[in-house]
Amino acid sequence: TKVITLPAVTPGCTIEWQVTIVDKKPIIRDSFYEYFSFSNDIPIKSLRHTLIIPKGMPVQIVHYNTHIKPQVREESGKVIYQWQLENMDKFESEEYMPPTNEFNEYVSISSIKDWKDIAEWYWGLVTKNLKISQATRDEVKKITAGKDSDREKAQAVIEFVQENFRYVSMSFGYNRYEPHPSDEVFANKYGDCKDQVLVAMAMLKEVGIKSYPALYRDEEEGNPEDKLPKPNYFDHVILALQLGDKIHYTDVLRKGYRIGETPLGIQGGYVFVINEKGGAFSQLPISDDTENCSSQEEKIQIRQDGSAMIEAVSEWPKDFSIETREKFKRMTEKEKTEFFEVLDGRYNVSGKVIERKWEGIESDYGSVKSFLKYESSQWADVSGDFLSFGAGHYGRDFDFTKKERKYPIVFWSNSLKKTNNTYT
Repeated sequence: TKVITLPAVTPGCTIEWQVTIVDKKPIIRDSFYEYFSFSNDIPIKSLRHTLIIPKGMPVQIVHYNTHIKPQVREESGKVIYQWQLENMDKFESEEYMPPTNEFNEYVSISSIKDWKDIAEWYWGLVTKNLKISQATRDEVKKITAGKDSDREKAQAVIEFVQENFRYVSMSFGYNRYEPHPSDEVFANKYGDCKDQVLVAMAMLKEVGIKSYPALYRDEEEGNPEDKLPKPNYFDHVILALQLGDKIHYTDVLRKGYRIGETPLGIQGGYVFVINEKGGAFSQLPISDDTENCSSQEEKIQIRQDGSAMIEAVSEWPKDFSIETREKFKRMTEKEKTEFFEVLDGRYNVSGKVIERKWEGIESDYGSVKSFLKYESSQWADVSGDFLSFGAGHYGRDFDFTKKERKYPIVFWSNSLKKTNNTYT
């Protein structure tokens, strides 16, 4: 990393910069891939992009969302492509818009022939590093004892990895793509997403369950299937496991989900499953709004003096339930007591908590439900013979404040908030 200070820069100045990046050894042997965009979040006075390749080198060049074409010439056994643009406006993005690569003007370059080549390369890394130690075999035998179905065995393996391995990012150098040997990761009990996926694959293989790494890309980034083949579209690896004739996807870094349940954070994402048959693309399922639903039902008994007795039953969204449950499990008894004191303090300002119950806080899966009965001495406003009360209000956000928008609206998750108040 180089940090450059420019103390004389003032509004209106033009900054000219040049950078040289040298790759001495490509991630994939004899391959080259590149990307550059004509759409930027700042205005640009002049842009020149030059690509020089050996004559006869097979390379694919695709222009997306643009009619701009390069000047091409041959010189001393090389082919030179040059794109030149002047006085470019900045790209104005909008809230909740489709993937920007559907609108950005950009050029994609790759010498990789097709996605099958990517799959064969990565499958080679998988087979090279998938190693099963005796310690792995012993642990698999222990945790799957008494499990009858493949689903139960697979769930036991995933839970073991989630409970016993720390996440440590290893995304530098060649290990940005290549996982470490699974026997080493098992012994060390730490690794990044691809390392932990490979450990899970090794353990599942020991009980006869087929599984594969699935390279993951967020839905917001767009589908890479119809793009030129490159490995750098993906920034995460999840596990694809085969139970019967169906493939199930699970993120070994996300606790609290059973096999067949897709975590909210990766729903709709695109995956490229790496296997011995040339790979396969898929999109993760998207659940309806009941999966990410928060509901609260309150029964309010209002008294003449403005005080009230309130009974509130709440069901929390699954992701928030999992997050709270994991924090709760790590708390000491003292921290749990303080947690409830803080929670009760929200209602003790003008009343007192009479009863509190939890359901699902100590479970492994599902949503948390809570029941709270409390008394409020100043719940409604009293003015003469009138009582004034209501369910609150919703604030105006800063989205959708322009007079018109250019792009369609896309919201990247389904969610629902329900409130049901009964006043007596």
